[in-house]
Amino acid sequence: MAIPYASGFAAFRQPAYVPPAPTLPTVAVPLLRFPGLAVPKLHRPTAVPAAAPAAPALQAPKHVISGSPPQRRIPVVADTHTLAAPSQSSTKTPPDPFAKTPVVEDSIDFLLPSSSAQMMMV
Repeated sequence: MAIPYASGFAAFRQPAYVPPAPTLPTVAVPLLRFPGLAVPKLHRPTAVPAAAPAAPALQAPKHVISGSPPQRRIPVVADTHTLAAPSQSSTKTPPDPFAKTPVVEDSIDFLLPSSSAQMMMV
């Protein structure tokens, strides 16, 4: 039973792993010379002329309506609400508008089997 535990200690007695020294290939870099850039000279900005004083705002002319305003009729809608049930009044049921219309029947020319024995034959 001690063998599995003792074998773990053997790992501590081994020398540490030392990776081989990496050798990089020699890379030739071309020698490039960039032209020197001159620093631009600063110039003092020109003076901005003084702004003219703002003109006073003009008032809009008043809109004058000649005569009386037009007369318009607006429909009035009454809205009422009550919690009481409506009273039962003797209202006559309207006649059926389709009472005299002819009845048309349609079929698809396929008969469904009526028993499982007929289903096995098919």
